[in-house]
Amino acid sequence: MRITQARVTQILSGSYTGDATVNKAIPHGLGVIPKAVLIARKEGYYQYRIMNQQAAIWCWNATTNTYKAVTAMDAVNFYVGNSANYEESANGNLSIYRWIAIG
Repeated sequence: MRITQARVTQILSGSYTGDATVNKAIPHGLGVIPKAVLIARKEGYYQYRIMNQQAAIWCWNATTNTYKAVTAMDAVNFYVGNSANYEESANGNLSIYRWIAIG
């Protein structure tokens, strides 16, 4: 008898309001370090991603393609906000963000 295992991927989502602080912790609820977190800002067409346990958040829109250092994701939280530019690090003051985390 052959036994096979299927890898279960969990995807959770949520939203938060930015507060222009460094390394704001956003609980993702996966219980494991996410493989990827994708974030979209409600206004302004900014998109963000955190991938492969990197300690950086990538930002892009029509005029920006950059990354900012943040604390690396862990099994509880992902982190946003770099004082060099809060808008480009997904933590602009009072901006609304929607995210999905893939485990």
